[in-house]
Amino acid sequence: MPYFAAALARTPKGWTATELDLDEVDDVPTLTDILRDIDEDAGLGRLYLPREGLLLAGITSENPQKVTADRALPKVCLPLAERAKKHFEKADEIMKRNSRRKVRAPRIMSKYYRAILDLLLARGFAAPREPVSVHKWAKIAILLRYAII
Repeated sequence: MPYFAAALARTPKGWTATELDLDEVDDVPTLTDILRDIDEDAGLGRLYLPREGLLLAGITSENPQKVTADRALPKVCLPLAERAKKHFEKADEIMKRNSRRKVRAPRIMSKYYRAILDLLLARGFAAPREPVSVHKWAKIAILLRYAII
């Protein structure tokens, strides 16, 4: 099933609707950012969630604020989170086949974004959603483990 996200953005000429093909977004940071920034994006009049997922969950509103407040939103977000987890697993397999030095930067990014995804999954996607962020010490630990040691 293709993942298309409807993005509504305010322009000087009014509201503009665009689509982002999430099947072409195979980098996990983008999927993770979409899930992390749902409320922030909605506050800016944007929504990057799959239209098909919204409709399957019974969410028909095109208003980003109403979508993010809908009780069915977790039904839309969880499949994206599962997709991101699979991408992390695939990336880990690829990185294991390469020297530590060669994959230093990708591994650091992967561990950081995986930590964000884990926090999102632990928090859940039902409203109200508190912002998540990786603690400063966890970031330092990732850097120490994968960049220096």
